[in-house]
Amino acid sequence: MSAISDTRADVRTSSPPAGSTRRGGRAGRTRSGGRTLTAIVVLVSFIAMSLLQHVTQRTHHELVKNTGSEAKLSNLNSFSLALLLGGLRGPLVMLLWTSSETQKQQKELQDFDSKVELIRLLQPEFDSVHIFQIWNKAYNISVQMANKANKYLTILDALQYAYNVNAQHHDDLNILSQVGQIFFDKLGNSAEKEFYIDRVRRESFVDVVVMVPAGRVEELDAILFRAALEPARREVLVAQAKKEGRFTINKLTADAIRPLLHGEGVSYGPSTPVVFNATNHRIRLDPLLDLDGNFLPDKVTPKTPRPADLPAGADWNDGSEMQYLKRFEPFPYGVPPMAIGVNYYKQCQVIRDTTHQKHLQLSDLVVDNRPAINTKLWGETEWTAGRKAERRAFGQQPKDEKLENELPTAMLSPTTAISGIDAAREAIYHYRLAVKIADMAQQEFVRHVRRFPAAEGGFRSHRETMEGMRSMCLADAAYLEAMLLPAGAEREERLKEAVKDYTDSLHMWERVMIGHYVAPELFAESAKRLGFKDITPETLDKLSPADLHRWAATIAIFLSQNPVQDVNDDRQEVEQYIRRSFQRLANLHAEPKGDEKP
Repeated sequence: MSAISDTRADVRTSSPPAGSTRRGGRAGRTRSGGRTLTAIVVLVSFIAMSLLQHVTQRTHHELVKNTGSEAKLSNLNSFSLALLLGGLRGPLVMLLWTSSETQKQQKELQDFDSKVELIRLLQPEFDSVHIFQIWNKAYNISVQMANKANKYLTILDALQYAYNVNAQHHDDLNILSQVGQIFFDKLGNSAEKEFYIDRVRRESFVDVVVMVPAGRVEELDAILFRAALEPARREVLVAQAKKEGRFTINKLTADAIRPLLHGEGVSYGPSTPVVFNATNHRIRLDPLLDLDGNFLPDKVTPKTPRPADLPAGADWNDGSEMQYLKRFEPFPYGVPPMAIGVNYYKQCQVIRDTTHQKHLQLSDLVVDNRPAINTKLWGETEWTAGRKAERRAFGQQPKDEKLENELPTAMLSPTTAISGIDAAREAIYHYRLAVKIADMAQQEFVRHVRRFPAAEGGFRSHRETMEGMRSMCLADAAYLEAMLLPAGAEREERLKEAVKDYTDSLHMWERVMIGHYVAPELFAESAKRLGFKDITPETLDKLSPADLHRWAATIAIFLSQNPVQDVNDDRQEVEQYIRRSFQRLANLHAEPKGDEKP
């Protein structure tokens, strides 16, 4: 026991080693100082992070402006959503994709647009996503709508989606290409194109406010009836006039009303239309034109100077929205969707050249040749519009099929009275515009072949048919202008122009028919019979116009007697153009002489 007690006593009474108290105090102070330093570092880091976040968000908002659609989603843009969701963004996107596609298939579209908009905001960096969604809305969703008006609004939703993406990804080749495709193919060349083209033309103008004196309101319904407005629309406009002393209409409707409603107290003035409804959905296109048919200044004012290092003659996008259509103004009947599509295709071509972007789905060759091919197709639609207007000018009902409108007016002599003066002037406008478009298309073909020489042979027929269209439209415009003029020197000058251009048209279409739309066996046999040695489709320009006409007439006669050998529908189309040119020359006593006629 004593030993144990002694040991405990030793433990209790033993002193710590010398210096131990000093080292313990220093260690405590070191730990306390470390915690203070850590707290300071954390505080400074938090402040720095807050400042950097503020700078980052400010820079982001300057570079990527919030759009109206983003404002709908609680003012959260793509950047904010990414910060908020963190690692949950991926699963949420997958859920939204599955849900939206299921709704599309089941045709339950109640909140489809909201889901697609969230997908856009959550995947802003993927052009493949945007290409699909733009196409999805414009094509898959629009066809589910019950009527043309709702289909049109759905297509506008697709355009707005594209505009929102382009605001974030400025001058994005993939997105602008989709915008061009919607205008050109969906609005300008689909089954419902007549409805869409009319809407786009009308919406390309600013609206018109018509001031109506109180004493004229009672007769307004009858005036609107004579202007061919439908009953529901007349009722709305009359009610508006009674309440406000004015009503608002589109420019083309105002043009129809103006001859019927004028006089003291009546005035017509421009009005900025409402583009978005109360729920921020687009209900029409942005206006492009003033009431004179010229582009609004903000649509064609350059914003980007020409680069100093750009080669002479090279194109560059000057930052204006309708840069490549300004050369065609004025547009008294509105801008057609195909023209807007061509404008975007040209922008894409230049973007590819200047920024070397790659389209995700199209080759460089296709991006480069689209302006040429699609400008040609736009020109053909103006040509068709001219034909229809010409038939209306003579009291005839135009047909939807273009070829059915070629010959009915061809036989009318230049002294025939025109019953529809306005329709004749419209036809002249379309013909003259088609000539300008053909000139642009030829320039684009030349440019494309210079860049891709191997494409020259494949586009030879395109260029020759464009030249045939150009000559015929020049001739048709001059012929109609002569018919509108009184007898005199100016009228005779127009008729001389018509003779020259119809002659050029005749020979060009004959060359096109022989060179492109005749079977090789018939080509060789007829050439041998007529004594044309060593002539190929590529060397037809060696023949004189008289020989070309004789050859074309021989082939036409042979195929009329042997229709089973006429295997090319395109040849029959070209023959219609040959017949029209020949008939108009016969009306002017200037047809080619000879026993054989087409």
